[in-house]
Parts: sequence; structure tokens; C-alpha cells
Amino acid sequence: MESQHQPTQSDEPAAAPLPMPAAFSKLSESIAAQEALLQTIKQERSKFHARQQAQTLEKECADNGRFEVIADTPPSRS
Repeated sequence: MESQHQPTQSDEPAAAPLPMPAAFSKLSESIAAQEALLQTIKQERSKFHARQQAQTLEKECADNGRFEVIADTPPSRS
């Protein structure tokens, strides 16, 4: 025979459980808040990567400009 677990004081939550509709409402609010937070994180990550890419491009352009050889006189033809 299987023994059935009898609830004890330690098994019960400290606060009384919410009625089912209220619990689902709270769950829906929590999910909506998490989804909004996730969208914000994605937007900020996208902005960060765009800024990082722009800075890298600016640095590469600056580096290329430093090493550009500029001749004062046209090359002589031999």
C-alpha cells in the first residue's frame, strides 16, 4: 500500500493562498512585466551593439588615416 502524505505545518505556505482568479491575475501581471523587461533588455542590447560597432568603425577609420601615406610630390617616372 502506498502511504499518503499528510500535510503538516511546515508544508503550508506562510500566507493564505489567493483565490484562483486573483492568482491567475497576479501571474499574468508578472508574466507581462517579465516580457516588458525582456523587450527592454533586447532594445538596450541592440543599442549597445550598434554603438560598439560604430565606435569600432570610427577607430578603424582613424587607424587607417594614421597610416595613410601622403606624397608631397607626384612619383617620378623612371
